[in-house]
Parts: sequence; C-alpha cells; structure tokens
Amino acid sequence: MTTGDARDRVGIIEWSRRARGARATELRVADAYGAAIARAPTGGEKIALARAARRHGWHAELWSSVVPVLHDVDATLAAVDTIDSVADVTQGDDPQAAADRTVRDLTAQYRAWLASATPVADGPTIAVLRLVLGPDGR
Repeated sequence: MTTGDARDRVGIIEWSRRARGARATELRVADAYGAAIARAPTGGEKIALARAARRHGWHAELWSSVVPVLHDVDATLAAVDTIDSVADVTQGDDPQAAADRTVRDLTAQYRAWLASATPVADGPTIAVLRLVLGPDGR
C-alpha cells in the first residue's frame, strides 16, 4: 500500500455506531420534513416536502440494513441516537430549515465516510452511502 492510498481503519463497531446514528438522524429529518408539510403554502411545496420525508425515511431503512448484530457491544450502542458531527434536528419554529441544515451536515459526513471506506471490508456500507448520496454525490 502506498502512502497516497492509506485510509483510516474503521472497524465493525465504529461502522455499527455510524449506521445506527445515521438511521436515527435520517428518521429525525424525515419527521421534520413531515412536520413542515402542514405549513407549506402550496400544493407543490407540500408534495416536495412529502417526497423529502419519504426519501429520508428510506435512507433510514437502508442504514438499518447494514447495522450488524454485535452481541457483546449492542447494549452500549443501543443509546446511539445521533451522529456527533451532525446538527441535531429540532422541529421548533421551522422544521424545514432544521432538516435542511441537518441534510447539509449529513451529506458532508457521508462523503467523508465514503472516502474512508474500503471496498472489500465495507462493501455494503459503500452501497448504502452511494444510494443515499445519489448519482451526483449530492
């Protein structure tokens, strides 16, 4: 391995923590977009918010599919409900703005994770990251 190819080694426990946090955060984003639907002034905006809510709910489903069962550490990971470097989604006065901020932070975090993932060991996670980021890498 050359120096330019060196990547941070991320183990299965860390990927589990990340996937659990991503799932929880995506669910919060979906809830925030869903809450914003009632406040949207036009039908088109309501549809766009509903689609965004569904898309982030689907992202949460994708993350659920790559959370490994780790019998010895599941109890300590059970409390993971966010990603540390991502803004917390609070629905407050403007749930859409909170969700938009969180999505920007999530996208940056997902890009960083994709850059550190190794194709052999992290194949399923890479597949989820590519689906979540979309064909243009959002």
